Amino acid sequence: MAFKCEQDCSTNCLGSLCEKVNGKCHECIPGKHGTPCDQSCPGKCKDMICERDTGSCKGCIAGRYDVTCLLTCPVTCKDFLCNQQSGHCLDCYSGKHGVVCGADCPDTCTDNICNKDDGQCIATDLTTADSKMTIIAVLAVVCGLLFTALIALAVVVFFLRKRQSRKNLPDKDTEQAVPDTGYTSISPRQEETPHVYEMMVI
Repeated sequence: MAFKCEQDCSTNCLGSLCEKVNGKCHECIPGKHGTPCDQSCPGKCKDMICERDTGSCKGCIAGRYDVTCLLTCPVTCKDFLCNQQSGHCLDCYSGKHGVVCGADCPDTCTDNICNKDDGQCIATDLTTADSKMTIIAVLAVVCGLLFTALIALAVVVFFLRKRQSRKNLPDKDTEQAVPDTGYTSISPRQEETPHVYEMMVI
């Protein structure tokens, strides 16, 4: 391109911007690469975007990896997603681990879930045991409260019955105050002594 800017930049240049001296595009429109942006990006590039100079994909569509996204991710990868450079799975389904999710998690893992990289259990039976101990502790507290409530209820019933029994007993003071008209005294009557005058007359 002459310095007089008499030539047009390539229509594949993003924003129609290019170098003043050689006409190289600053950036290419999606789907194109090369200095004049006259080559197509690989069809598996995400959003059809690739590097201007190398044509390497900046990202791959799901299930693809490599610089041009022509290789397929392992089917064992969760959601069919893998690292764009290495092809290693980004995540595994439950029960699997390893770079391509080809190994099984240990049977001791809770819910069969383990770390993707080293296979270590995320949760073990110890966690389950702690949960069981917590449940047992809660039940023990509840049982203790119920037992205490039963004892308190028994004490209340005992005192209520005792008070009722006292009410049913006769009142001793009232009994002593009321005379018994049918009572006959059997105490001996004192014998009267005759007067001395009366004895002399006789």
